Amino acid sequence: MPRLATPLARRRLLIGASAAAAALAVPVLRARERGAAPPPPLKRLAHGSLPSGTEFKGTLVGGLSGLAYDAPNNLWYALSDDRSRHAPARCYVLRLPPFAAGQPLRPEWVDVITLRGADGRPFARQQVDPEALALRPGSGGQPATLLWASEGNIRARIAPALYESALDGRLLRQLPLPAHLREIGRLRRGPRNNETLEGLALAPDGRHAWAAMEGALAQDRGTASPAAPPGPCRITRFDLASGRADRQVAYLPEPEPFGPAMPHGVADSGVSEILLRDERHVWVLERAWSLATGVSVRLYEADLDGASDTLGVGTLRPGRYRPAPKRLLLDFRASGLPHVDNFEAMAWGPPLPNGNRTLVLCTDDNFNPLQVTQFVVMEVTSPGFGTTPERLTPLPLLAARRGHSQCAAQVRARLSLAWPASRPSDERPAHVEAARWGRALPGVVGAGLPAMAAPPTSRTHAPAYSPINKPTALIH
Repeated sequence: MPRLATPLARRRLLIGASAAAAALAVPVLRARERGAAPPPPLKRLAHGSLPSGTEFKGTLVGGLSGLAYDAPNNLWYALSDDRSRHAPARCYVLRLPPFAAGQPLRPEWVDVITLRGADGRPFARQQVDPEALALRPGSGGQPATLLWASEGNIRARIAPALYESALDGRLLRQLPLPAHLREIGRLRRGPRNNETLEGLALAPDGRHAWAAMEGALAQDRGTASPAAPPGPCRITRFDLASGRADRQVAYLPEPEPFGPAMPHGVADSGVSEILLRDERHVWVLERAWSLATGVSVRLYEADLDGASDTLGVGTLRPGRYRPAPKRLLLDFRASGLPHVDNFEAMAWGPPLPNGNRTLVLCTDDNFNPLQVTQFVVMEVTSPGFGTTPERLTPLPLLAARRGHSQCAAQVRARLSLAWPASRPSDERPAHVEAARWGRALPGVVGAGLPAMAAPPTSRTHAPAYSPINKPTALIH
């Protein structure tokens, strides 16, 4: 085959490949009839988005993966997952307008907090991967602080970490993780790359914080087969007085709700954020993705008291532990949002005049010009119940059903030719990442490939993404 020498030629071929795949696509899901199921306990109140490329105080705003609300000062803190690539690792301070039905959310940026290491300097490039945030309110004369989690970089032998920083970015302490969450470099044991600490929530009593792994530990998953279930995610409680873990539960994410749409297609799922409703119940944001369908997001409630303590268990074997029972609260496809994207951040907001709680969510745009940072406000209309998860039946592509395997193979070949998988992912232009990861499939989950008027510049190059964690609308 001829070699594609220019990004523009690669892009044209990708667009053609995407169109071919879209021509084969059929509606991917068929939901089982649910009868008179109760309505979800949340309803969309308002939403808004930032244009790609928004800058503030010399930094590129993006990658927002953690969110926390400072009620006394009516301020929001938003953690960027920039690994000091576009600017030093940082947290933004902002205000959101009063929530009103149908009114767009337009953030007002207030400040940028540069996060610093033990030496007092900003974190070096690739040293941390900030992914989750919680605000620890001040008490007893002590000021408020920021709790935040870093996924680390397993391939570079950088372990995940949990930090507490002052509001000016100074590092106050690093909380010790249980050994099984930080052991790296061992074959088939420990956290897997880009599947470590992803969620963080403060308990209502203020004395504890819970930290959630995005995916299963290598020894807990059992098999690395793409068709295998995701495996249990460990959610660990930390005593903030001592800084040490004192309890842990296992949480089972749903299997990929869509499944690969092509032979050897890529699909995965995991936990992207958690939030405590009360001392017993945790809300878990699950996000799944597949090549043909893009992103799926669901919110579940899990019962912490219904799970066994796994803190001292080195390997979670089926039947030897009790995972947290869960129930579905909301499938975001039924939320009324015009587009469901990569939701990574979640926090309680101020109460409404009617007394109902508000839930505020934010997407991570992966610093991808094909994505936007999206803020969404949900009104919690009835927090005490959930709905029964619908059972989803994957429908294969027409190509698979009608025997058009040769055409499907050509699509895969074109994707590989346009930008070989052997090339490092941090060298692939963002629009190529988008096409590889499925956003360029029009007619599937309502997202088409935006027009590309010019070859990508260095700013549009996406960071190194793994298939589970960094597709166009998925995860960073």
